[in-house]
Amino acid sequence: MKERFFFFLYILILFALSLLRTWYPFLIVIILCLPFVKKPARFFPVIFLLLVVSIPYLIWGSLKNTPPIQWFIIFNLRALSMLSLTLAFFSVVNPFKAIAFSRTLSTVLSLSYAQYLSFAKTYTNFKFALRSRTLEKLLGKSFYSYAGTIFKYFMDLSERRTSEVSQAMKSRGFNV
Repeated sequence: MKERFFFFLYILILFALSLLRTWYPFLIVIILCLPFVKKPARFFPVIFLLLVVSIPYLIWGSLKNTPPIQWFIIFNLRALSMLSLTLAFFSVVNPFKAIAFSRTLSTVLSLSYAQYLSFAKTYTNFKFALRSRTLEKLLGKSFYSYAGTIFKYFMDLSERRTSEVSQAMKSRGFNV
């Protein structure tokens, strides 16, 4: 019961965060959630992605003499607050218990989690294979070629597994 309450509270807070237009509630959420985040290093790739997305928009606005600095701040703080809330939620609540009220949601979460575990294991195997087959780090063109090959493999694998899971769910009576 506790998990279900926290799940609905989590959804409600995410919805409220998506509607806010001022920056200070986002900071409050980030500060309140940080003690519950087990691995703060998960923020670094997201911060990099946010900068890659928002800096060109900021530059474009500056060229038009309307620098959207307020948008830049609110956009990035909103994304970071939602991320910190999500990481805090998953560190406190078991998501499988939280959505146990819905058979369909539980099935989708189970399938997604199994997919995640499979991909994580495959990625680890690729990483170990690269280490065992190279003497020094890949640089430049070699690295990008290897990364592209891995990316293509995961995209193809994802497409193939999604099709298989979709067919299996349809055969079991789910409307997918």
